[in-house]
Amino acid sequence: MKGQKLVALVLVGASGLAGCTWTPHQVELKAEPSYTLGQQIGEGIRLNVVVIDDRDQRVVGQRDVGAIGSDITSPQLMNFLQRQVTEGFQRHGFVLVSDNGLAHAKVTVFLRSFKWDTEMGFWTDGENVFVSLKVDAQNATTKDNL
Repeated sequence: MKGQKLVALVLVGASGLAGCTWTPHQVELKAEPSYTLGQQIGEGIRLNVVVIDDRDQRVVGQRDVGAIGSDITSPQLMNFLQRQVTEGFQRHGFVLVSDNGLAHAKVTVFLRSFKWDTEMGFWTDGENVFVSLKVDAQNATTKDNL
């Protein structure tokens, strides 16, 4: 009888723990960039910056080792990336403008891929993040902008 209770308790506990594998989760992002601002390379240059989500899927990973669990998403990813990119340009002295006609140059940042997964070893574990960006930059098409 005592053995049956122990088995039942272990099974209930294991099923409760396994349940988190099937519960959707979200990734929270934070950045602590360090900038060396020896000179303001963009001082006075008007820049139009556009950040585009060009990923093939919005899921950034799967819960549980082996990618068999619930989806992991990051709804704030694009706002986070937009903020980091624009703050970086502003720290270097660029003046950001939303009208491409007023800009000296245009930078388009494409988020091509953002994947997150976990590794489990016997004594170790880890998290891997894979990010792919594409950046297109071009000068203004007319000299009136300069």
